[in-house]
Amino acid sequence: MKNLGTIGSEIIFDHHMGDLKDFVIVHESGRRSTYGSNDKNMRGSSILSSIYGGFDNDVFVRLESAFRAIEKENELLREKYIRWQTERPNVHGVEDRDRIIDTLEKRIVELQSENNRYKTQGSVSVNISGNMEDAENKIRSLNNRIIDLEAQLRNARSSSSAANISASSGSGNVQEYEIKIRTLNSRIQ
Repeated sequence: MKNLGTIGSEIIFDHHMGDLKDFVIVHESGRRSTYGSNDKNMRGSSILSSIYGGFDNDVFVRLESAFRAIEKENELLREKYIRWQTERPNVHGVEDRDRIIDTLEKRIVELQSENNRYKTQGSVSVNISGNMEDAENKIRSLNNRIIDLEAQLRNARSSSSAANISASSGSGNVQEYEIKIRTLNSRIQ
């Protein structure tokens, strides 16, 4: 049992047993009263409200007010912590985005070279009709894949730029990423 303190001349204990949470009140006369809840996570104010609603109301009002103040403080601290977590720059996220952008760039270059190879093979082959159709289909699929990868690259750049602009306090990271974006654009073209 844990002593929760006193209200008036009565002592309140908190007792956990399995899934039950009981409040045991020891009166001046030594008589014990037990009030229980089926939920051990239930907030104490509703239980204490039902216990002390008609007894020492001034003490209960102060207790309930202090409880609400502590709950509000916890809520504000929780919001501040969440805001801090979202505003703080994530180093691993930046590294992951850079790795993704580099991988997409390499894949685009590979597909473009493969696309160029199929274009040259189509014009050199002897069986023009069969090889030409096959080469055209491969070229179309490669062009579609390149377009998809370029869209992914643009999305990765925009999310990376937005995250870096909001996360960085200085302009050093922004300039660094603008330079990377310019080099990526020149490589793609």
